Amino acid sequence: MGNLYKEKVRGEDIAIIFGTFAPLHRAHIDLINRAKREHDAVILVVSGYGGDRGESCHLPLKRRFRYLRETFSTDQLVYVEQLDETKIPRMPQGWDNWLENMLLIVERSMYTSSQATFTFYVGEAEYESELAARLDKQKFSVQYTKRDKNGLSATKIRERPLHNWASISHVYRRVFSKNILITGSSSTGKTTLVEDLANYYNAPKSLEYARYYQEHYNVRDEELDVEDYINLIRGQFKQTSNLINRMENSGLILADTDAITTYVYSKLYLPKEEHNKLLPLYQETIRKSNWEAILIAPPVTQYVEDHFRNKEWGKQEERKKFHQALIDAYIEFGYQEKLIFLEGKATASDPNGFYARYEQAKQIIDFILLEEENKQ
Repeated sequence: MGNLYKEKVRGEDIAIIFGTFAPLHRAHIDLINRAKREHDAVILVVSGYGGDRGESCHLPLKRRFRYLRETFSTDQLVYVEQLDETKIPRMPQGWDNWLENMLLIVERSMYTSSQATFTFYVGEAEYESELAARLDKQKFSVQYTKRDKNGLSATKIRERPLHNWASISHVYRRVFSKNILITGSSSTGKTTLVEDLANYYNAPKSLEYARYYQEHYNVRDEELDVEDYINLIRGQFKQTSNLINRMENSGLILADTDAITTYVYSKLYLPKEEHNKLLPLYQETIRKSNWEAILIAPPVTQYVEDHFRNKEWGKQEERKKFHQALIDAYIEFGYQEKLIFLEGKATASDPNGFYARYEQAKQIIDFILLEEENKQ
């Protein structure tokens, strides 16, 4: 049976757990697992409103609801619902209105509620007293559970997600991943740099999807058409997204290409009317991308013939043209504050500056990672 539609809750002894879940973490899951064993089933309600603390970390109510439902999609004892509190007065004035809406959710979640009794699990003493004063004691009870003994909380996770990475529910981790893009024109050493940094940080890497696509389908640069670019945009985004969502992601992802890099190629080398057909897809893909920093490698090295790129695109004047167009595109799409230029100086022992840029990239990434660790 598929998991898109769950049967309504059946049973005579039902647990109700509600919260913001921004994000869902180990202590929440522990409580849910406990409630499943103490009762016939659990109605799990994620609540929130526009501008709540979830939105501050890119977790608005709709996304939290979907992530929560994804997490428990195969668990037949957990039924996920959402309560939009936008039109409900903030607490403590909103308790009556809030409870009325909550009980409607409980009612519609049940196959039949006429014979059932319910237990609210709460983590705040205030919630216990407010609910106990309003609920029918024949059908409802309230159980106060102390917060995690180790002090784990969603607030602490939002402040230091990498430090608390192991405690974040896997589905929610994608929001807190530090994604670093290293890009530039051809023969700047960006791919080798990403591979070396991925080895150093033991981090997953997303390399240029176009290289796989063009070699697999035997399509040269100058032969790429609109359909090819659609496949490149979607393929690159899917490849990187899959890495971000995988268990192997420990909080850092490295990539050497994104939709804006592809955008520059089609803008420079496709007819204008063909490029314009791609704009809606570019805009949607770029909107969904999330880069912590964008490191741009300069075209200061000699072009290396790799029998992949069009030789004409490898000429120095073309590489400089692409480099400037790339910078302009990131600014155009609002990434100016994310841009960092790798400007490692060449030396006698490092004539191309590759090692200097490697060290500079490490310093940047270390700063990003340590910036969180220094938060208290």
